[in-house]
Amino acid sequence: ADQSSEEALPLLDQLRSRHSADADGILAWLRYRQLKLPEGSGFDQTIQRTLQEAAEGANRVRRIVRDLRSFARADDEALQAVDIHEVIDAAIDIADNEIRHRARLEKDYGEVPAVRGAPGRLTQVFLNLLVNAAHAIPEEAYGDQFIKVATRAERGNVYIDISDTGTGISDEIIDRIFDPFFTTKAQGMGTGLGLSICHGIVTGLGGEIKVQSRIGEGSTFSVMLPASDV
Repeated sequence: ADQSSEEALPLLDQLRSRHSADADGILAWLRYRQLKLPEGSGFDQTIQRTLQEAAEGANRVRRIVRDLRSFARADDEALQAVDIHEVIDAAIDIADNEIRHRARLEKDYGEVPAVRGAPGRLTQVFLNLLVNAAHAIPEEAYGDQFIKVATRAERGNVYIDISDTGTGISDEIIDRIFDPFFTTKAQGMGTGLGLSICHGIVTGLGGEIKVQSRIGEGSTFSVMLPASDV
């Protein structure tokens, strides 16, 4: 390799070992140095691909930080017209690390009006439902499993279904899952408050949350929210 490649190699190692949020700075450094990578060697494609992946990771970190800030302000939010797809996408961004190791995510977004709510509180609802859906799927089953998020509008309401192909919920306990402190997770793995809080947020907005499930076939949580009148 020529001198430019020798200079770039340590940068590539640094990029792989450091946090992806440094990608923009490393890319700017490369541009500043105007390194010429040997054409046809594959090295130029490798470093550009690595930089691209790291830049995408940096953008993802920024989105998560933004979404978490909104999430942290949930209790102080006034009710407003909310784009439910933006809320769901924010929850997906935050939950991605839990989802992508277990299932592929599918979206089926319909044309829906804004709902009346608070973005942070609604993000909390869908984050909890998405993480629960992921945890219902064994990690070793990846490739055969999916989580699907579908939205539709009907008679002045917006419906959001989150379906998974996980282990399902038995008939014996399905009527208790929204009860405070009830959990099916192993000791120390859950407080039993997540679904209870979701139920309280949704019903407090004039909506409903329901579940359908079959053992071995998965579950579908359905959230109904009234369309905004603002």
